[in-house]
Amino acid sequence: MSRPILNIPLKPVDWIIEGITLSIVIGIVVYTAIHYSTLPDTIPTHYGFSGKADRYGGKSTLLVLLGVLMAMYLLLLVASRIPHKFNYVTAITESNAPRQYSISLQMMRIVKLIVVIIFSYIILTTIQIAQGKVMSLGTWFIPTVLFFLFVAIITYAVKSSIK
Repeated sequence: MSRPILNIPLKPVDWIIEGITLSIVIGIVVYTAIHYSTLPDTIPTHYGFSGKADRYGGKSTLLVLLGVLMAMYLLLLVASRIPHKFNYVTAITESNAPRQYSISLQMMRIVKLIVVIIFSYIILTTIQIAQGKVMSLGTWFIPTVLFFLFVAIITYAVKSSIK
């Protein structure tokens, strides 16, 4: 059975989340462009679980990280155009499709925002570490990231399974 293909309009909160997400992407691109030329040739390129840099490389790796951020943003943006292709915890029917698609698209927006915040924070902190302003991402970084991602996904999975 094929799923209905619907155009789910954005609610005001969806527009706000999309605006915040896009603003963060633009902001980190501008921030990186402003500071890139002042960075040393060698910057942190990898962080351990403790948040401390454990590998260093050329500053061009910052551009790769920025590219990954933009690719993830665009991938999640494009994926949000095809909610009928997503996996769902319940069978999709003509009657429940609008609700299920809306819930899944809300989750995608929140996950996209979280991913953008994560990558932007890593880029921002990498620049600050290279400039000697901070020492690490912080020991709380990984647990916090995992917490927010799992809470978002579990919240929307539960919301989706409630009739």
